[in-house]
Amino acid sequence: NGSIQFKTIYPIVINEIMKNPSLVADADGEYVELYNPNAYPVNINGWTIKDNGSNSHTIASGGSLTIVAQGYLVLCSNDNFAANGEVVCDYEYNNFVLDDASDEVILLNDGSHEVDSVAYDSSFPNVDAKSMELAGATLDNSQSVNWRDATIPYNAQDKGTPGSENIVLSGPVISNRQINPSPSNEDQSVTVSATITDFVSITNVQLISDFESPGSLQNYPVTQYNGSVYSFTINESLLENQQIVYYGWLAIDSEGYDTSTDFQIFKVQNRAPVLT
Repeated sequence: NGSIQFKTIYPIVINEIMKNPSLVADADGEYVELYNPNAYPVNINGWTIKDNGSNSHTIASGGSLTIVAQGYLVLCSNDNFAANGEVVCDYEYNNFVLDDASDEVILLNDGSHEVDSVAYDSSFPNVDAKSMELAGATLDNSQSVNWRDATIPYNAQDKGTPGSENIVLSGPVISNRQINPSPSNEDQSVTVSATITDFVSITNVQLISDFESPGSLQNYPVTQYNGSVYSFTINESLLENQQIVYYGWLAIDSEGYDTSTDFQIFKVQNRAPVLT
């Protein structure tokens, strides 16, 4: 009583495209990253990468060229790490060039059936020295809204994540907000702190509060930090005539993404704030 087992086959995904690197010439630094969403490896030896014009290359690796299960594989115009902009390349192609403005990346299997394709134009991300990355491997990569500019450097001038998961930034993460001391004794300043992290650098942190003018929020630059912990000290003299103080956090990263928190309050009783 043998049984037949079926396995679901998902198509290989064109997941990242670098068409205009900066550190090296396009002819050396272009690459296309593929993603295998399956729970088993896929051999792409004998497959073809092409466009709708005359560019076409059939992969001939001299053996199997396998994308591991749920892994990535990078096809490059140059597989020399020292010459291609420091990209770890799995296979070097020829007779395939990526136009900076508009082009097609078409992937055919060894039976010449289309596996995946991306036709990009001016509606897609098009920033020099940044690859364009699919915001999620399950998203429709034929739609420009599902692509983002890369934000993670892989060399001194270019950004991308060749051979690894795309990192699509959504802004800094603000956590572990604290007030100290809580409660405090009289004649003590209050320090509020938060842990702020991001894949890229944090360039601007502000405390938003009304401690100087009750009911009127103002932004105060936060310059005290130790690693990822940022703090702001409110001198006791500023709290002398306060009853309730509102405060929140705003952080901006080097890519221009920002995150703000909701407001916390602390009560000032006999100049001793207590977190509520």
